Amino acid sequence: METTRNWALPVLLASAQVVWLWHGAAVTDSPAPGPAALVGILVAVAVETVVLTRRRTAPVRVLVWTLGASVLGQAMAYDAYADLGLLVALYSVAVRRSAALATRALGAAVGSSWLMAVVQIGFRTALATQLVLQAAAYVICAGLGQARRQWLARKLAAARLLAGAEENRQQAGEAERGRLARELHDVSAHHLTSVVVTVDAARRLGDRRPELVPEAMEFAERTGRETLTAIQRLVVAMRDAGHADPRPMAGRIHELVAAFGRLGRPIATEIPEDLAGPSAEAVHGIAREALTNALRYAPGAAVRVAVRREDATLELTVENAAPRGTPDYRGMGSGRGVSGMRERAAAVGGDLTAGPRPDGGWSVRATLPDTTGPRQSALNPRRRRFLREQRLTDTVLAFTAAVLPLIVLLVAAEGWKQHDGGAGPWGIGLLSSLLTLHALPLLWRRRAPWTVLVTVLVTSWLWPLVCVFTARPGGAPAD
Repeated sequence: METTRNWALPVLLASAQVVWLWHGAAVTDSPAPGPAALVGILVAVAVETVVLTRRRTAPVRVLVWTLGASVLGQAMAYDAYADLGLLVALYSVAVRRSAALATRALGAAVGSSWLMAVVQIGFRTALATQLVLQAAAYVICAGLGQARRQWLARKLAAARLLAGAEENRQQAGEAERGRLARELHDVSAHHLTSVVVTVDAARRLGDRRPELVPEAMEFAERTGRETLTAIQRLVVAMRDAGHADPRPMAGRIHELVAAFGRLGRPIATEIPEDLAGPSAEAVHGIAREALTNALRYAPGAAVRVAVRREDATLELTVENAAPRGTPDYRGMGSGRGVSGMRERAAAVGGDLTAGPRPDGGWSVRATLPDTTGPRQSALNPRRRRFLREQRLTDTVLAFTAAVLPLIVLLVAAEGWKQHDGGAGPWGIGLLSSLLTLHALPLLWRRRAPWTVLVTVLVTSWLWPLVCVFTARPGGAPAD
């Protein structure tokens, strides 16, 4: 199938060239090519047909070979050689190579065609018309190739985005499962550690202060119920991920700290009241795990929880002093507390460090992005950049606005020479310059529309004066 695609177009072009070779002389009223010229044209067509089959894999080399075949064919018989393969080779370069390389290829194609036209036809008015038509054909071909290249690039980018979205969906599922696992671990560890500590305290205080036992047992019962409520809330969150907790995050963190404070340990807090967003959720989860670890590994020690804002970041610090009590609840841990906190911080783009303090205590520090502040993109808006499609459209528009009237002008110049009042070569040059001056400002029509409009209007008013000036008898200006 791929071989058929590669050969179909070159064979079709070769067939069209052979048909033009036999019938083109009758259409253009030119002499038929001799035997030597016929052999040269057939050799050029054969070379062009073979190399064009590689236009998709090696477009630059194909263009070079096609340029050589084109020069050979036109040198043998200029009017009998159609030169269609060069257009296809130029299109292939524009599709598969950069715009800079396509521009150089366009210049090479136009330059070779113009050189052969000058050599075969000579300098005359008909030559100018032919040169403009050739340039227009090559520019349109290169423009279509660049448009095709951009379309393929957008298609490839869309495919990559789709693949990236699918990969992100899978990663999001894995991240959500990990988040729920951390949440289940933190909730169960937090509440169940409170229950164990309270029951153990009631057992140890039973002989010395029996009046505290009912209060401790009531606290353990209440904590157990809170455990069930927290687990039920987690189950609801697993079923409905869009159901968010309506309570303010700062209030939830204060409730968390108060629950640990009821266990009889001093906790100092410094928490802003406007915490919100994913980073605030991470602060809550990290603080809960850090307080649970402090309760488990440092019973009776003082704890400090602080959240500060600095340079668009949230800095969370949870520190506890050295343990004062003898009970040890380390056997209740799963060993994933610190790694779970690091995963929470990394999930929102932050980092976390944890380690012992010089006084024998423990410190947890997390640096998280502050999502409640102003967005950086809003403070520093990026300048608007024009798309390549817009620049290509502007170039084609300016070229068309200048070339189409120039083609009409050059065709009419053949008739002007037959009248005494016709314009000479200098008049055609003046009109061509005015056309260029009239069309070039269209390249900047998006950046400076009012300036371009004024320039186009001014050059439009110059047309009557130039037409009157070039219509002087003899085709020259008056003295």
